Amino acid sequence: GGATRTAKAGKSSSDTPMKDSGAKEKSALAVVLAKCFKSLARPTVKLQHPQAIKMTEALGLGQRHLRIMRDQFDDIDVDGSGNIDAVELFEAMGEVRSKITEELFAMMDMDGNARLDFDEYVAVALSYCMYTKDDILKFCFDLFDLDSGGTIDEKEFTEMCVAVSAGDPLFSGNFRMALENFDTNDDGLIDFDEFRNLNDRYPMILHPAFRMQDKLQKYTLGEEEWVKVMENINYWQKNKRVHGQGGRGASLITVGAVPGEVSAEVLRPPARGPRVHRLPIEDGAG
Repeated sequence: GGATRTAKAGKSSSDTPMKDSGAKEKSALAVVLAKCFKSLARPTVKLQHPQAIKMTEALGLGQRHLRIMRDQFDDIDVDGSGNIDAVELFEAMGEVRSKITEELFAMMDMDGNARLDFDEYVAVALSYCMYTKDDILKFCFDLFDLDSGGTIDEKEFTEMCVAVSAGDPLFSGNFRMALENFDTNDDGLIDFDEFRNLNDRYPMILHPAFRMQDKLQKYTLGEEEWVKVMENINYWQKNKRVHGQGGRGASLITVGAVPGEVSAEVLRPPARGPRVHRLPIEDGAG
């Protein structure tokens, strides 16, 4: 009798680790399945603003892309308010407040309430992510062309140099001499072509604007997804040139949604409401 009890006890004891192991495996499987079901059950991300809808259609973005952007937006929205302000946005991106970041935020803030909702974020962030080098240079040129005259005069040039150099002299000597260096037609003003030459000679001056594009790509879809989006756009545009409207043969491979025309009209920043929140730039901010 004693031996039988001992054998039973031994059997029961050896079964325990196996039962524990099986329970853990079931638990891990349950977690994985729960995540899968949660992903499948996620609500559709709906856009309301025409510019946001236009941009996603132009780039051939679908629900998967919008969910990625929604997750990124929610990560930036640290207070869970459903929208983000300039502090949240640029702290998340590791950017110091500057005239360039201020203007970029103002361009994104289409209703001028000093906060971005998801539609505003999608509409302008995607546009800026698609900007060419000249588009970014034009954004910067317009930023410092304070009177919108199509040229930058000595006063505007001086303000630009101070703004992008954190208060330290950007050029040795006085600003007028520096202006004369870039004013190739000797009219006392810098036009866009001369501005482009300035950037070619001193690329670090406007580097923050280009760096912001890299960071917005990271905080919208991520670098890998942007590569796929661009490959998709290039494929469909090439296919359209070869086969004409409708892209015959496009069904041979699966490259994602069919993108629309990524034109200058689509990329043009949307009109925004009255600017009521000129963000103060602290002394020493670049």
